[in-house]
Amino acid sequence: MTAVAGGDTPFHHTVIRGGLWVGFGFVGQQAIAVVRTLVLARLLTPEDFGLVGLVTLTLFAGLMLTEFGLDTALIQRGDLPVRFVHTAWNLMLIRGMCLFLLLQGTAPWIAAAFDRPGAESFLRVGAVSFLLVCVPAVPAALLLRELRYRRRMLLDAGRDISGTLFAIGLALLLGNAWALLLGLLLGQAVAMIFVWFLHDYRPRRAMDREALRVYAEVGCHLYVSGLLTYVVTRGDDIAVAKLQGVHALGQYQVVFGISEMLTRGLSEMVGKVVFPAYSRIVAEGRRLGDVFDEVWRVLLLLLLPVGAVTIVFAGRIVALLLGDPWVPAATAFAILTVAQTLRALAAACGSFMLAAGKTVYLPRIKVLEVVCFGIWIVPLTARWGLVGAASCLVFMYILSLVGHVYGAHQVDPILGRMLRSSWEPLAVTLSLAALAWRLCPDSDLSVVICIVLWVAMWMAYVRVRHARLVRRIWGAVQGSGASGPPLDELRV
Repeated sequence: MTAVAGGDTPFHHTVIRGGLWVGFGFVGQQAIAVVRTLVLARLLTPEDFGLVGLVTLTLFAGLMLTEFGLDTALIQRGDLPVRFVHTAWNLMLIRGMCLFLLLQGTAPWIAAAFDRPGAESFLRVGAVSFLLVCVPAVPAALLLRELRYRRRMLLDAGRDISGTLFAIGLALLLGNAWALLLGLLLGQAVAMIFVWFLHDYRPRRAMDREALRVYAEVGCHLYVSGLLTYVVTRGDDIAVAKLQGVHALGQYQVVFGISEMLTRGLSEMVGKVVFPAYSRIVAEGRRLGDVFDEVWRVLLLLLLPVGAVTIVFAGRIVALLLGDPWVPAATAFAILTVAQTLRALAAACGSFMLAAGKTVYLPRIKVLEVVCFGIWIVPLTARWGLVGAASCLVFMYILSLVGHVYGAHQVDPILGRMLRSSWEPLAVTLSLAALAWRLCPDSDLSVVICIVLWVAMWMAYVRVRHARLVRRIWGAVQGSGASGPPLDELRV
């Protein structure tokens, strides 16, 4: 399978066979997330979700404000001396410790800023997450670099399953927001331990000057991009919390998470497989544009039907998953699905640019997103609440997709091919969506039947119009091969 590893098997074999493991892991993650959301939404209140949401907002802020792309550099770099890996691990450890101490000191101010004094203890305990995330980051990145998708899937599954079980058990026992927070931390702790059994890298103290220089060069553009990413990915949560309250924040974050896992999660699944292989192809001097064409087509065939089903049946999906008290957030859920689909397509173009080393475009696109977001988020959220916040994201990600497509086109002239491969799946999706909107009754059973029929019609369309792509994918699945070899020099 490994054009990536220097063999004779075509690249798409590497992508597809690696995608089997990542895809299996993705389906499992979404199933776990659905169970977790379904159960916890009935055991806890939107207020509980909103309170822990303030903690996750703070944690994400700390990680994004100190993100220098070390994991990206580890995956992307062609040669990787062991001293580079040790340096990255020590930097991640220092990062986690500093963030932990910083949050301990600023917890009272953050709680007061959101007028929630009771959140201070949650923030102090939640600060442990910085250590639990940063310590295993390097071996987790090495699993992706080496294309050990099965092991990475096991790592993510161990974290998600244990975190879900802990959260549900604690929700039954405690019945409050502590169940959510402690479940998150315990799942991360399991992953931190588990990763040492999945990869044989063992850290040592090191701080190599050349490694620091390389990481600084790779991370300078990514840092600005990451900083702006926090504004546009968590600024809506902040606006909702400040303008609509913690209860509304809990509703917004839950429906946001569902829309994200149903749409953008598919893009991340493909990206985890494709990005390491992209990087190796660049190192071999091969052309990325042809590979991106197939990736784009596959994403459209995955994202469009999922997004359309979610939009058409938004109210029933929210009621079935979360219960009737959450139905008022259904309209925001449908709008967020549109936003996340646009974001997923933009992210695919971003991975293409990142693999080609054209990171200069990413901060510019983020500036465009921030300007749009800054203009609209407060007035729209104040006027229309959750619907307004979700609509702001749609406007922003339309501009983002345009910017990412432009940047990708500068890397390789792909715009014409993208348009030719996009119009037909989009037209079929809109036609099926209109048909379902017109004919679907209101009962839960009938909605399930409609979704099943939708899936059957879409599969028939793919089979008829994209039979060649399906045969190529099936041929790759049936092919033999193994993922790229591990880095022997890391066995220390």
